[in-house]
Amino acid sequence: MWNVICCSIAQLKKLEEEKHLLSKVKNEIEAFVFDTQDRLEQRDYKLCSTEEERVAIAAKLSEASDWLIEQEDDTPRQVIIVSC
Repeated sequence: MWNVICCSIAQLKKLEEEKHLLSKVKNEIEAFVFDTQDRLEQRDYKLCSTEEERVAIAAKLSEASDWLIEQEDDTPRQVIIVSC
């Protein structure tokens, strides 16, 4: 019985760690999206890019953000890393 309890605790710890890492990855991607969207509005970026380029990048960022929101909390972390 003790082995079962220890294994269950170890499994729970592993699940919690994976949940934490998934949250961290999602937050990093979200931060990247927001940061890049903000940069697209900055003067230096506007000077070295065309409106069409900025619109295309903004569309991709929006797509990535929407996709990320659609992901369930139990989506494997590797799926999110590879997809983005």
